[in-house]
Amino acid sequence: MAIQKEHMEKVQDYGLTEYEARAYLALLELHGGTAREVASLSRVPRTKIYQVLDDLHEKRLAEVVPERPKKYIAVPFEQYLERFEAEYKDKLEKIEEDREMAREELVPTGGHEPTETGTFQVFKGRKNVTTQVEEMLQEAEEEVFHIGSAAAAQRFQYHTPILSDLNDAGINLRALFPTSSGNESAIAELTEYGEIRVRDVEGAGAAILIIDDAFALVWHPVPDDSHVFQGDDVAMWTDDAVVVQDLKAGFEATWSNANAVEGSKAQAEAS
Repeated sequence: MAIQKEHMEKVQDYGLTEYEARAYLALLELHGGTAREVASLSRVPRTKIYQVLDDLHEKRLAEVVPERPKKYIAVPFEQYLERFEAEYKDKLEKIEEDREMAREELVPTGGHEPTETGTFQVFKGRKNVTTQVEEMLQEAEEEVFHIGSAAAAQRFQYHTPILSDLNDAGINLRALFPTSSGNESAIAELTEYGEIRVRDVEGAGAAILIIDDAFALVWHPVPDDSHVFQGDDVAMWTDDAVVVQDLKAGFEATWSNANAVEGSKAQAEAS
């Protein structure tokens, strides 16, 4: 008998050594046989065949017939798989129990607390980005930070109805843009709803919107113009706490070096 390679690989997938697999398949072919017969058919060395057959018996894949000479009969592999499956399920249940224990007890006792990674989502097309900005603004509870290009001020002006509601609810808005001859009226209107600052450096044109400590949107306007729905923008939204905090830190650093706009809400309240 030529032992089929695929049969060898299959039984070895379930914990049999090569010699055990050869001996077991030989037993199936022989419908029972002596150690000498199994060794001859399986090509397992005779010096090892008795140990191999004993191992198969211990795994309950072979039964011993008390004859002289002693004979062995193969147990259907399906029965072995049934036991294997039951043991595997028991192990899975044990792993689940141990995982619950590890979550509560086997944790670092010092240093940095482990943090969970947040989610990330990509939006393409200016219409989708504008819709996402609208939805994010509606979810604000405490503060809104926005930074963008000169044209971003004009695009942000589209959201003034929601900004008005946020203002009435006492939600803090801070926004930062470069100034240009085309966005002066937009900045003037935005000052009614929050503190607006301007900077001399135009920047590369990316825009950032941060809502509370909860989530942020970073996007590249393509092209960087005043149209609200026409463009091939690409944006990334995230609620990852580490990313949001780093974006806020960058915003604060840029904000501290910018100039307040005369007549902005915060400046008027301070006076």
